[in-house]
Amino acid sequence: RLDNADFNIRRMDNYLKIGHANKSYLRVTHTQLADGPEELSAYANLVLNNKWQVSAETRRDIADKGRQLYGQVALEYTHDCYRLTMLTRRTGYTTTDVQPSTDYILNLELLTLGRDRE
Repeated sequence: RLDNADFNIRRMDNYLKIGHANKSYLRVTHTQLADGPEELSAYANLVLNNKWQVSAETRRDIADKGRQLYGQVALEYTHDCYRLTMLTRRTGYTTTDVQPSTDYILNLELLTLGRDRE
């Protein structure tokens, strides 16, 4: 992304994705902001079978000794009419207002609501 006044680089993102979007894959992203943080993130999705998949994500601040900013692990089960996701998320931001936290989330998605009948 370029600055609209002088066309200097304000943000640069590079990523590498190995695998297939609908199957198992690994994505690594490097983000750098002008005069700001430099981050490295990775996301992996592993499809175990047509019902189960596992995913994990991490984001680290390279400039701050590799301090972890974010991490998440999820287990997902998909049935014909619903999807159940259980995940654990850890945020590592440390500011005066927001301290690091860990969240445990259970999400139920009803897949058949809102679909047209075939």
